[in-house]
Amino acid sequence: MKTRTLLLLAVTFIALAMPLRTLGATLLWTNELPVNATVTDLLPDGQGGVVVCYAVAPTAYVIYLDKTGLQRWLISFDGASEADPFASADGVDYSFGPDVPTANKDAKGFFLIRRVIATNARSIQRYSYK
Repeated sequence: MKTRTLLLLAVTFIALAMPLRTLGATLLWTNELPVNATVTDLLPDGQGGVVVCYAVAPTAYVIYLDKTGLQRWLISFDGASEADPFASADGVDYSFGPDVPTANKDAKGFFLIRRVIATNARSIQRYSYK
C-alpha cells in the first residue's frame, strides 16, 4: 500500500511540475500592461478577447483586447483598487485573476496575468487548450 501511495504522489508531483505546453496549453498572444499595474479583474468575451480592469495609482483603467491580443479601446478613471496574484515560480507570478478563477476562461482557452517579480512588469496572456 505504501508503494502505491508513493507512486501516486510521484506521478502527481511530476504532472504539476510539467510546463503548460506539455499539458496541452499553447500561448496564443501576450499584451503588455504598464509597469506596476495591478490587475483587478478579467472578463472574457467568449470570442477569444478579454476586458481587463487594472490600476496604476491613482488611476484605474479598463481595456478591451480582441482575440488577436490587440487593444481595441481604453477607458481611464480615478479610484483604483488592488488584487494579489496567488501563484509564483522562477521569479514570475501567474494568476487567473483576483476573485473568480473560473471566470477567466472560455470554451477555447484561458487568460493568465504574468508578473515578472524583479521588474514588476505585467502582461495578459491568452492560452489555447490545444
